Amino acid sequence: MKLIEHILPDVENIPRVPILEGPTPVKFLEGISKFTGVEIWMKDDGVTSSLYGGNKARKFEFIIGEALVKKAQTLVTSGGTGTNHGVAAVVFGRKWGLRVVLHLFEQYLTEYSRMNYQALLKLADEVHVHARPEKAFIKAYVDARRRAHAFYVPPGGSTPVANLGYVLAALELWAQIDAGEAPFPEKIFVPAGSLGTACGLIVGSALIPQPFEIVLVRVVDRMAVNSLVVHYYLWRLKRLVTALGGKIVSQPVWHVEHTCFGRAYGEPTPEGLRAMELFHRYDNVRLEPVYTAKSAAALLKYARRNTKGPLLLWKTNSGVSADELLRRTSEDRIERD
Repeated sequence: MKLIEHILPDVENIPRVPILEGPTPVKFLEGISKFTGVEIWMKDDGVTSSLYGGNKARKFEFIIGEALVKKAQTLVTSGGTGTNHGVAAVVFGRKWGLRVVLHLFEQYLTEYSRMNYQALLKLADEVHVHARPEKAFIKAYVDARRRAHAFYVPPGGSTPVANLGYVLAALELWAQIDAGEAPFPEKIFVPAGSLGTACGLIVGSALIPQPFEIVLVRVVDRMAVNSLVVHYYLWRLKRLVTALGGKIVSQPVWHVEHTCFGRAYGEPTPEGLRAMELFHRYDNVRLEPVYTAKSAAALLKYARRNTKGPLLLWKTNSGVSADELLRRTSEDRIERD
């Protein structure tokens, strides 16, 4: 894409594997727009890859690329028992001949996350389950350090290099708007968990003259997503982007939306479930309850505030279900501590 070559000229020097199957579509959601009286659009990253879609595909292009350059044979990472990140690690790791070792923490399991968990048990090379998140994170890091030819991937895959995937995604959306495929959105709503997607969009937006306004909908504990943590992630990513020839030309507006989280990570909220039902009823859009439903709930909440929009929901869940992945089964491998 010529726009990316112009704005971020040295990104092609970063090791990368081909996972994305072209720009993802940006769609007008006619049904939910009529229902709310507000113009609503969706950037559909559910179709990033036919292997396994969603936001993690953009990150794993860079994660796998770096792992292969470093001659890794095993990916070691962590997440909840229903982690989309873990599923992506297994799918893309296997595609490029890498073993995948997961350290998971127990979380609230919906039907969606339970199916993810079943896929992980069948497809990962090793699964270790821990009672608490901090133990899973530490165990994964230590495990990766001790194994020969292992490559450590932090929770959510959110490293500065991997987050370049969403710097490029922001430029992709800008190019689509410039081509007349969609209007410039008043606000973009995106889930905020490991922050790679959200911070990538913010930094990518800083590279264009008319920056996006981005609402980071918190879906994890406040300790993990707050303004201080976001600023730290942005600082690290901006350093990399400027090293790659990018020029910060604007100051994007962003804020963290805390009101849609609910009681615990992974636990659905009534507002999120209602948003899931409405998006599916009016536009046949399938969200999931942990991340995208809460983003959609935040968007609908804002839509009630006398705005005409347009508003944009960044859909980050995969269009390939865990049911489909379970057809590619192998022997269960699980170790519990």
